[in-house]
Amino acid sequence: MTHRNSLAAYDFVATGRELWLMRALEVFSRGGMTADMCAEAIGKTVLYTRPLVCEMAQLGYIYDTGFGRKNKESGKMAAVWDLTDF
Repeated sequence: MTHRNSLAAYDFVATGRELWLMRALEVFSRGGMTADMCAEAIGKTVLYTRPLVCEMAQLGYIYDTGFGRKNKESGKMAAVWDLTDF
């Protein structure tokens, strides 16, 4: 793979990630939810969405409400995140 192809592949992936970030933010604008609920709403796996939720929190787009909800699959409590007022 040439350097140019590597850059093109990066641009494609970065653009795709940004698209999913925007979709996730739109979902969070509907109200608080867990990372797993967000994954279901945007049609991605939890393995893809959980790091995206962490990234959005680090960027200050969403915040941990201090509440929890049970995840469907595990039954364990998970943080409820909501959109930051900005």
